[in-house]
Amino acid sequence: MTPNAEPLAALCACPLFKGQPALAKSALADPRCTEHRYEAGEFLCTEERFARALAVIVAGECEVTKRTPSGRRMPISRLEPGMLYGAAALFTAPARYEVRLRALTPLWAVFFPEALLTDLFLAHGELALAYIRYLSGRIHFLQRRIDALAEGPAEEKLASFLLSAARPDGKNGWVFEAPSLTRLASSLSVGRATLYRALDAFEQSGIIQREGRTIHIPDITRLNPAEGMGRP
Repeated sequence: MTPNAEPLAALCACPLFKGQPALAKSALADPRCTEHRYEAGEFLCTEERFARALAVIVAGECEVTKRTPSGRRMPISRLEPGMLYGAAALFTAPARYEVRLRALTPLWAVFFPEALLTDLFLAHGELALAYIRYLSGRIHFLQRRIDALAEGPAEEKLASFLLSAARPDGKNGWVFEAPSLTRLASSLSVGRATLYRALDAFEQSGIIQREGRTIHIPDITRLNPAEGMGRP
């Protein structure tokens, strides 16, 4: 595909090509690199339909959910421009993909198939190291999500979840967009009333501020039990 400014900027912001604009431009120019656009509400991939390729979000946002054994959908994360997905389908032969991605807005992504990535990794060791660092980060992220589900009290579950799911708001704080409080309660394996009490307690303590489904976190360190959760 043609390496124009917008996809090039997204690649230079992603963990794989950060700080390597010449390599990003070369990868985009490879004929094996493709682009796809999606409408809001359209699935980028499902458990049964997925590509063996690493994708970079150029524009738009999507949500990542996973089906639990009970059949409910659990929100995992939210992807924005410069973020990657698809690594779980690479360098293995999965019969199913573990998550489902759905566009929340019109979305544009570029795809690097496994064969292209293999050639890039063999030719550029620094790119392979960046990919390994990215995968290590994902392992830590998923471990925090497991910890959030394993915690006991609702406030500890909520704190662990927000620590792993919130993202910087660009104003020295953090923010989390809840798909719905019903789904958030289901993800934490607590009742809605229990979740409301935990949210109210955090709000009264000044740990969070709520605007509808949006949860603002001025100082994310206060969600860490080691820092004294709930302490002003």
